[in-house]
Amino acid sequence: MSAARSRARIGIDVGGTFTDLVVVRADGSLLLDKTATSSNDPANGVMRGLGQLAAREDRSLRDLLSTVDTIVHGTTTADDALIAQSGGRVGLLTTQGHRDEIELRGGFKEDVWDPAKPPPFALCPRRRRIGV
Repeated sequence: MSAARSRARIGIDVGGTFTDLVVVRADGSLLLDKTATSSNDPANGVMRGLGQLAAREDRSLRDLLSTVDTIVHGTTTADDALIAQSGGRVGLLTTQGHRDEIELRGGFKEDVWDPAKPPPFALCPRRRRIGV
């Protein structure tokens, strides 16, 4: 960290189950915390986590944020939904004649020439794919 930097930074990752937070203090030391993600409104988990960080520093949230130069936010919520196959019902519109392209793995396949590789799970059932 450069000597010119005298402000804190906060990193936030909203996941499907937990929201992880880290503060990099002006002196370079770290403060880590975690809170449950609010699935109905992920912002609630972010704000709760920021409040927890402030409380651990024995400061108000306003005071903590007044020392922050940068907040970096990311999310793995979509990744988690894909892995757990827990997303909502979806349909897929494709170019006519190409509704099975998603299962043919034309875009990514570990070994294109290995027919023994199992296909990926279907992100969208074939009956809900429509060619237009």
